[in-house]
Amino acid sequence: LSAEQLQMQSDQMQLQGQTVQRGGRTLNGWSVVWIGERAFRAQAAMKEQIESLGFMVKVYRSHDRCSRALDKKSMVAATTVFLVSEADAPAMLEYLRSRHACGLRVVVDADGSTPQKAWQLSESLPKLEDDCAIRVCSSWDEVVGVLCEVSSEAMYLGGPAAVPAVQPAVHASAQQFQVSEAQASAASAGGGGSSDGGNNGAAENP
Repeated sequence: LSAEQLQMQSDQMQLQGQTVQRGGRTLNGWSVVWIGERAFRAQAAMKEQIESLGFMVKVYRSHDRCSRALDKKSMVAATTVFLVSEADAPAMLEYLRSRHACGLRVVVDADGSTPQKAWQLSESLPKLEDDCAIRVCSSWDEVVGVLCEVSSEAMYLGGPAAVPAVQPAVHASAQQFQVSEAQASAASAGGGGSSDGGNNGAAENP
């Protein structure tokens, strides 16, 4: 298969919440859309940290480039995690709100912020639909920790159809993405999980 055909196959399986092998790694069916200058200039090791959790990584230098790419899609998949720089977060969230996107996880990389500043930022950001979750992180380690939580949830629930509502996250150090015990039990009864791993992510390609 050509690179374009592999990408189309991966995107289709992502929408179906299935795992797919690429380059010896297993994807969990979810994507991380990484937006900002840090994403564009990041060392390979940082991207590999995300890929090792099972995500396909797509990089955009700014929110407007990502928005233009998303304009070509009829919907924003709930299996997408947006990892957004502090500078790009307000405009990106406004765009996602205008698309009435549901079930999304948005992680704001506010590296170097104090807990108080992170809380103030979370309060000032545009709000999304009730079943979306926004997390402001004050360090890269916290970003990776949040993505690890989402990956574990994705593997346990096994696809977008089983993804329940997530309580909105408002404090950088206190709130975590969580699934209620009842919802998790229902999801477990309805479907299986998938394996973790990583892949070679694609830049500027939603």
